[in-house]
Amino acid sequence: MKKIILCSFILLTGLYSFSQRVNKIITDTKTQKPILYGKCNLKGLQTGEFGEIYRMEYKYYAPDSNILKQIKPQLKNISFKIVLGSWCGDSREQIPRFIKVLDLSGYNTKKVKFTALDHYFKLEGFDNEKFEIKKLPTIIVYRNKKEIGRIIETPVDTPEKDLLNILKNK
Repeated sequence: MKKIILCSFILLTGLYSFSQRVNKIITDTKTQKPILYGKCNLKGLQTGEFGEIYRMEYKYYAPDSNILKQIKPQLKNISFKIVLGSWCGDSREQIPRFIKVLDLSGYNTKKVKFTALDHYFKLEGFDNEKFEIKKLPTIIVYRNKKEIGRIIETPVDTPEKDLLNILKNK
């Protein structure tokens, strides 16, 4: 019995040590300021310096309600991966706007997967080549786990128009 308990303890300790903490803050080596690093969620995006800007951009962005109505029925089997930099001006502006589009379209934004990179677009264990991240933020749109489009850095038009175009064209 002692061996089973000991083995269970070692296994759980090992799993815990390899799991990545959500909303981890590190000191950016380029600016010496705190930044989000790794997996994060809406709570992490809504706190600290990034959170102040997030709340302002979210509050004042007014998406086109006619486009939102067109987006809503197309969100079935859709998922999102957002790669951002909490230090990045475009991420600070565009992510709150995009999340507001999703919120107002009835999408459960708690399902969005966020990954925050450092100034050098690096994150230990993150395969930058696999996701082909060249600019931040990069919003990757999936249908049934297959990529159908991206919004890179800033929308071509608006977040809601770009999203609608991705959803309609695939």
